[in-house]
Amino acid sequence: DGEVGPQDIANTLWAFAKVGHTSPSTLSALARTANDKLQTALASSPPGASRAVSAGFTSQGIANVAWAISTLGQSEPVLFESLLDAALDPGWVDGLNAQDWTNLGWSGAVQIALLPVEEEQKGGGRRQALFDRVERLFLFFCNRKGGPEGLSS
Repeated sequence: DGEVGPQDIANTLWAFAKVGHTSPSTLSALARTANDKLQTALASSPPGASRAVSAGFTSQGIANVAWAISTLGQSEPVLFESLLDAALDPGWVDGLNAQDWTNLGWSGAVQIALLPVEEEQKGGGRRQALFDRVERLFLFFCNRKGGPEGLSS
């Protein structure tokens, strides 16, 4: 049908990161498209598997998008808020493996570091919002895996 799908976006971003292709305008356009698709899915149906299916992103796709954008050093806080919200949605959370959780946590930390401190000092609050989401993700993962010792599985 000619439309770029969520998996296409995830695969493209992953490939860009693997070869070190950095084009801020291209990365921003892909991030906006990914965010739009995630937001549509998150808003269009109740939490659960149908939401994940309607978005077209797999759990691994969500983690790959997060990893790729952060690996390339691209600051995309709006996308990351959506990615982390989606990762904790019942439709996606069961599909995340330890590597996906690790990629999401690391990527979230990178995104926090990429945000200008000056923006936070002006009262933007985006760093704190991302930090809160990463913290929720980590705590959720630790509780699911039986504590920090479960992180190695």
